[in-house]
Amino acid sequence: MSTPQQARWSVSEALYQMNNERGLVGNILGLFCAACMLGLGNMLANSFLKVDMGWLLKVLLVCEIAYFFIPYLILKIILRQPISRS
Repeated sequence: MSTPQQARWSVSEALYQMNNERGLVGNILGLFCAACMLGLGNMLANSFLKVDMGWLLKVLLVCEIAYFFIPYLILKIILRQPISRS
């Protein structure tokens, strides 16, 4: 059971946890790595399973972009200061 103090946390705390204190470069590199893994999975599916997953890659890439950049941008707009916590 949660106490009232544990139950009350702000939207910015949830975004901090979702963003995991990554900066812009960290988000770009994370997106690049995840996109490379998606491309590798598509190549493997195309070569071994003979299945074209191009239609799914577009949806997954949009979801990845949203995961990496929406929390960062909302924190930037809300706080109007650097993202790092001291």
